Amino acid sequence: MHRHVPADAQPACDSHGAAERTRPVPDEYRGFPAAASHAILQRMAHLVFGYGEPHPQFQSELAAAKVRRLVCCTDAFVVRGTLQAQVRRLTDALNNPAEPFLVLEDVTFEAHGSGTLVQTAAFAQVNLSTVLFAYELDDETSTPPELRTVKVTQRAMVSIPPFRLVGDIHLLPERSLRQALEELLGQFVPLTSATFQSESLGVPETGVAMLAFNHARSQILAPYEEETADSGAGS
Repeated sequence: MHRHVPADAQPACDSHGAAERTRPVPDEYRGFPAAASHAILQRMAHLVFGYGEPHPQFQSELAAAKVRRLVCCTDAFVVRGTLQAQVRRLTDALNNPAEPFLVLEDVTFEAHGSGTLVQTAAFAQVNLSTVLFAYELDDETSTPPELRTVKVTQRAMVSIPPFRLVGDIHLLPERSLRQALEELLGQFVPLTSATFQSESLGVPETGVAMLAFNHARSQILAPYEEETADSGAGS
């Protein structure tokens, strides 16, 4: 039995006989610029493959991004390169949960303690889980803004094989290092007025204004007291 379908309920057809789709646009897609996906793809092509120039939509973003000259130390290599990131602190870039990798530009690699250049590259992706610690080459010696309100510092030693780090951990008032260890958040933890060295790799003691170490890769974090001439004489 043939069922009559009202004419106004029948789908409209184009010249090829295909039904015209008349679904409404979901609210979450309304106002989304049609060229946005093209802009994103063009930016990715420029950053990853070096094709063309950045899309105009991102020109102001790149201009505002701070260029940081980083050193990332892994188990075997020292990786140097520049990072363009719109972040106020180095730890913001290292602790971004949505970015498990850093993309550096003008990169060099060398083996620890050798001083021999292994490779250079226009850009490289660094797996943050393999980075033991990182620091900025041009870091200012003044106290970072995020640490100016903290009143208490604790000198600490961090064993992160094959390196030994010493520096100041900044604690909330009336917090002991033991309490602070239970409250440490983030994959990378900052140390100020820091030094690092490795006897096994032949890396001498080197001082930096601030470094951030990979908390998951550290084996020991303990209070540290500088040895003095008096303490040495009494031993």
